[in-house]
Amino acid sequence: MDQKPKLMTPFDMLVTSSSLYTLKLMLPFTPASMQRSLAIYIKFSELKSTMEHFYGFRNSDCQGSILDQLKSCLSPEEQTQMSQMEDLMNMMEMMQTMNSDSDGENGFSPMDFMKGVFDNE
Repeated sequence: MDQKPKLMTPFDMLVTSSSLYTLKLMLPFTPASMQRSLAIYIKFSELKSTMEHFYGFRNSDCQGSILDQLKSCLSPEEQTQMSQMEDLMNMMEMMQTMNSDSDGENGFSPMDFMKGVFDNE
C-alpha cells in the first residue's frame, strides 16, 4: 500500500497521551496473540481520557472557523472539496439574506434573478 498516513485530529491530540500514541504505533508489531487485548486497552484508555477531558469542559477556547481547523487534517483534494462546500454555503447564506431583505419590495426577487442568470435561452 502506498497510502500516506493521516495526521492526528485536534480531538485526538487532546485526548491521546504520548505513551498511548506510542502503544498505537507499536500495535501492528506486537504478537498476534496480544494485539486484541492491547487494542481494547488502547480504546478504553482513549475513552477514559476523553471522559476526563470533557468533564466540566467549556467551549470558550475555540478559535477561528471550525472548517479552517478541519482543513489542516485533510489531504489537498479534501481541502479543495471543503473549500468548494464552504463557498456554496456562503452563497446560499447570501441568497437567504437577499430573499429575507427583499420581502417583495420594489419587485426584486432574488430567485427570479438567479433563474435569469442560469437560463440558457
